[in-house]
Amino acid sequence: MSTTVEHLTDLERALFYYTLPRVRTPFPTGVTVVYAVAMLLAAGTIVYGVSAGESEWLRAGVTGLIFGGMVGIGSFMLRDFMNQVRERTALASVKGMPDADSHFDDIPDPFGEHVLLRYPIRHTGKTLSLEDNKGETVYVADLGEGGSKLSVSNSAGEALFTATLDSGSHSFSFETGSPRQLTVEAGGEKVADVRRRSNFGPAKVDIESFGEGAAAYQYRAGGLFLGDALVGRIYEVRQHHYLDVESKHFCDGILSFFVTIG
Repeated sequence: MSTTVEHLTDLERALFYYTLPRVRTPFPTGVTVVYAVAMLLAAGTIVYGVSAGESEWLRAGVTGLIFGGMVGIGSFMLRDFMNQVRERTALASVKGMPDADSHFDDIPDPFGEHVLLRYPIRHTGKTLSLEDNKGETVYVADLGEGGSKLSVSNSAGEALFTATLDSGSHSFSFETGSPRQLTVEAGGEKVADVRRRSNFGPAKVDIESFGEGAAAYQYRAGGLFLGDALVGRIYEVRQHHYLDVESKHFCDGILSFFVTIG
């Protein structure tokens, strides 16, 4: 599969790193909360109608629940469709453009100090290969029996770290959802904690790295942040997950989180 994946150019990376996150249409947290409250009210109306034997209340609740469900599904589908149209249009506009370091000696490589890794969105089994932009394997992740232990090694087979998942998964497809917490250890010592927050809005994940170069990162809205500073992004293109992060911030915690999002 790796030989068929196109090289991601600098302009394409810039689109996903800087441009598309600004033009995508998110669902505001306030709207999500209001929608959830409205659906709960409709469900409560149904419960009251059944318990009190009030057919009008029951009818109103069912109507509200059906209407709300249709509006919600339609809104999410429309938002995703518009985002996909913007993404495809933007990608088509830069297709075939050369990298900064391939034809222009006087233009610096904007991603020269970044790490770029990828793996296919659709994958099965307990072993996952992470490739660089040239399609060469850089890391290999193995999911242990029971799906609660993740082992990551380099391309030479040297063990780097292990991560304990708070809930089991039978394969890298993670049908039960990515874990709420990861505990990452290397050389018998804890080197990182990854914790997913519970909230109504977009996913927020805290990634805390210990030891030398200790730092507290947060993943939100597709970006990796150190405080308010953007240091990396995770995005999808051509049926692959991509991690694009500044080299000085690349760590075991970020890598373990990236592996388990699929």
